[in-house]
Amino acid sequence: NPTLDQNTGSNMYRVYENGKAPIKSRKMTKELATKAIELRDEFPHMSQQEIANALRLNIGRVSEALSGKYHDKY
Repeated sequence: NPTLDQNTGSNMYRVYENGKAPIKSRKMTKELATKAIELRDEFPHMSQQEIANALRLNIGRVSEALSGKYHDKY
């Protein structure tokens, strides 16, 4: 079995083809912001993370949508 010292170094980070990790979430639209607000209103027990997962959005974008950031943007 390799020791911890043998495992350190070049295996400590991932290398991606274009230098960036792949995008996992969608871009925010007025429709998605509205849907996030509707989910919060219909299911008040849902956390922002659950709403983000349901809509395939970043939790930060959901937080912004729920605070009204996108209300007048589009």
